[in-house]
Amino acid sequence: MVPRDSLAQVEEDHDALLHGMGRAPRCVAVLGFSYGGYMAALLTSVRRVNRLVLRSPALYPDHDWNAPKVALDEAELRAFRARVHAPSENRALGCCAAFEGDVLLVASEKDEVIPPPVIESYRAAFGRARSFAFFMLPGADHALSDDRHKALYHRRVVEWLGQTA
Repeated sequence: MVPRDSLAQVEEDHDALLHGMGRAPRCVAVLGFSYGGYMAALLTSVRRVNRLVLRSPALYPDHDWNAPKVALDEAELRAFRARVHAPSENRALGCCAAFEGDVLLVASEKDEVIPPPVIESYRAAFGRARSFAFFMLPGADHALSDDRHKALYHRRVVEWLGQTA
């Protein structure tokens, strides 16, 4: 599936969730991890989102918008992610720069998939957010393989959601 199609599916799922719950968009937070974090950032440009949690969000070059994730050149992707990008250089970061809601960005200290420059790109992009919080999961890997890291992440998200409700 190409990012454009993934975003259409995320929009459809978002709309179905809101319809099924009978909730106003302001009552729902959007959480995304890795590719889902990338999609969640993009969703903010096409749906009303007030609270956004991104855990180890991925970042992809815009020129790959029509290419399936599995078809991407791994070396090129690693090189792209090895440097910090400005919102003007990337569609997802541009969405983050325009976002005016509450943001929690969570990174894993030992992430083997999403390097620090990607996290720094996202951190720098949220200049218009109503509130911004960043949390590093000490010792955690990308998948949160250790149950202690999962528990810490969940506890931190629940606390943050309570603070931003």
